[in-house]
Amino acid sequence: MLLILGRCEAREWQWVSSAIVEEEVNRIPNTERRYRIKAMLKGTSLTVALTDTTVARAREITALGFRTYDALHLACAEQAGAEVLLTSDDDIIRTAARNAERLKVRVANPLNWILEVSK
Repeated sequence: MLLILGRCEAREWQWVSSAIVEEEVNRIPNTERRYRIKAMLKGTSLTVALTDTTVARAREITALGFRTYDALHLACAEQAGAEVLLTSDDDIIRTAARNAERLKVRVANPLNWILEVSK
C-alpha cells in the first residue's frame, strides 16, 4: 500500500475517494484511527459525490450479489471512471470476478495489482 500511496503522492497515479468512504471513516469508533485515516484521505485527487445516478447503479450492483456499501464503492469508482478499485476484501474480489463483464471497473487486490503493473 505504501508503494501505491507513494505513486499517488508523486502524482503518477490518481487516488479517488468518495462520499461513502468519508461516511465509513466517520463511523470508526477509535478516534486516533479515524483521525489518521482522515489525514491520509487529504491525499486524494478526487472525491466522488453520491448522486441519484450513482445510488441507482449501486442498486443494480447489489443485485449482482454485492453488499450495499461495497456496491456503493463500486458505483462511485465507475462514476469516476477509475481503472481499478483496490481492495483486500476477498468476497468483493470473488464477486467482482464472477461479474466482471457487468462492472465498468476492474477490482483487484492491491498486492497483486502492484506486482502486475510494476512488471
